[in-house]
Parts: sequence; structure tokens; C-alpha cells
Amino acid sequence: MVHDFEDGASGWSHSGQNDLWALTDNRSHSGTMSWYSGDTSSWEYHNNMEAQLVSPEFVAGVDTELRFWCWYELPIYHEDGVYIELLSEGAPVDTLDFIGSGGALNHLGSIGNDWLEYSYQLGRTPGETLSVRFRFRTDESDVAEGVYIDDVKVTSAGVPTDTGVHDVPEVAAPAKLHQNRPNPFTKSTTIGFSMRIVSRQMRSLA
Repeated sequence: MVHDFEDGASGWSHSGQNDLWALTDNRSHSGTMSWYSGDTSSWEYHNNMEAQLVSPEFVAGVDTELRFWCWYELPIYHEDGVYIELLSEGAPVDTLDFIGSGGALNHLGSIGNDWLEYSYQLGRTPGETLSVRFRFRTDESDVAEGVYIDDVKVTSAGVPTDTGVHDVPEVAAPAKLHQNRPNPFTKSTTIGFSMRIVSRQMRSLA
């Protein structure tokens, strides 16, 4: 699953309380478009938001990894930010991270980062159907520009992952080292080994 949002929403959906998720060309990591969690007329988000942006479903493979780029500006010492969550059949099964602020002190300005890449090993069972949810939550106090999401990618080692739910993942065997032959040996020997999605290989050592 690879999305840079240059061709539109591409199966992504958004909903929730005070939902302001929208595609915009105001900021982007690559190309011109990204998802933004705020008001595109003022470039600030609102109070009391509980808005979610959800990816299309994909099938987990072996060593599945999520990567995306994020830009944010949020007030210091409040409770605004975005939760990165995994969904299975629409229900949350894991919270990967929270990007935001926290605390109960008065407003002391804003915090933010330029575009940064975030990556997570999903650790799910190969063949499981999942989606990613960016859940933006804000409190009742100060606001700032908010959060942008761009260039979302899900990859797997040796097993392709796609946006459709009809993919059948390949079965990966663990790496295995076989007995050398001849054994014992004097000048040379041959060692066989098996690796993930790779047929048995033979290598001679001298």
C-alpha cells in the first residue's frame, strides 16, 4: 500500500466529531497534496475534535512495516494530537503512537516539527486484514495549525502487501541451516540452507 495523495483520497475515509480532515496543497512532503486535520480557511484546527482518517484495508505480510511523513504544530502543555492506530474489521487492535502535546499548564506557545518520517513494525499475523487510523483529538483550550499526513506506505519483507482484501500472502518458512557434507572434512565442505521465500541454496566453502 503506497499513497502520496496526488490522485485524491484513493479509498481513504474520514469521520467523527468536528471532523476537518481534508486534502490540501497548503503543505506537503512530496508532490503538492497531503491530508490536513484543520480548517482550511484559517489554517487552525478546532476545539473538541475527535476526528479519524482511515486507510483502505490491506493484508499483513511478514515483517509488515508502516511508514508515513508528518508535519505538526500544536500548543504546548495541552492534550492535542494524533493517535496512530491499527484497526482489524473496523475495531482498534493496537495503538502504535501518539504525536502531540500533553499536560495541564497554561498556554506557553506552540511546539512543532518540520516533515519527519515515522516508522513502525506492525507485528501482526500474516494474512490478517488491517487498516491504519489517524485519530486527531483536541481539548477545549488553545489551538494551532495542526497536523498534516503524507506519503503513507505499508511494506512487508518477502510478501507483497496491497490495498485490496483479496490478496493471498505467501507462506514464509524460517531460515534454516542444514548439515554440511562431507562431515568431517579436510579441505572443503558444502553447507545447505533454506531462507524465506527462497528455494534451498547450496554453497561450497574451501
